Amino acid sequence: MFNNKENVRFEITIRNTHKEPVQLPLEFMRSVGPRIVLHDNRAQHSRKLSRNMPNAALLSNVTVVAPDQSVSISGLITRHELEAFGGRHLDVTAEVSINAPTDGTRNFRPMGTATLRIVGADVAQGLDPTRR
Repeated sequence: MFNNKENVRFEITIRNTHKEPVQLPLEFMRSVGPRIVLHDNRAQHSRKLSRNMPNAALLSNVTVVAPDQSVSISGLITRHELEAFGGRHLDVTAEVSINAPTDGTRNFRPMGTATLRIVGADVAQGLDPTRR
């Protein structure tokens, strides 16, 4: 539930499900952050959130992720970005995705996508049947 006072923070875990090690430019990925698109659940409105400026030099600094090993990347949606979608009346779905070169080249490929539903306090109260 979004209360207009705090940012929404989350962690993305990337797990190597292959039988071979994978090379990831993890520092680059962490510095840029995930791709985030907010979709208003009540209107036909979406907005891609801006990301940090990429530092291409970090692409050459790779982290080897062994089979079954996991790494994480932090994500953030600021309260100001969410307030633009309705504040306490907010009802959005955040589509979060990660793209990265996994084969030692600079060819970015989709690694995964997840969604988060974020609702404002007034909307959450209406969704909770015990508060009616």
